Amino acid sequence: MASLVDLMVTNPGPPPTQAPVMLAGPMAAGNASASTAFLRIFDGSFHDPVLDHTGFLTIGEMRLISEWLDIGGQYYNDPFVAPAD
Repeated sequence: MASLVDLMVTNPGPPPTQAPVMLAGPMAAGNASASTAFLRIFDGSFHDPVLDHTGFLTIGEMRLISEWLDIGGQYYNDPFVAPAD
């Protein structure tokens, strides 16, 4: 089974060390307009033969994802199970 691992790069210098590469998240909870890196993959404006997923989601599905992000991206189905913070 595969799992996600941090991308490590070698820092030059005595002695050489490994450090994780920090990247911004592809989506921003509470701000769908800042999630363009994710949404562009589906809307036809991302021109990469490998990552272009134009047509995978309808306009309504992309709007639903945007609205979900704008309300905070909560992923609990039952509000009574969600943490209090």
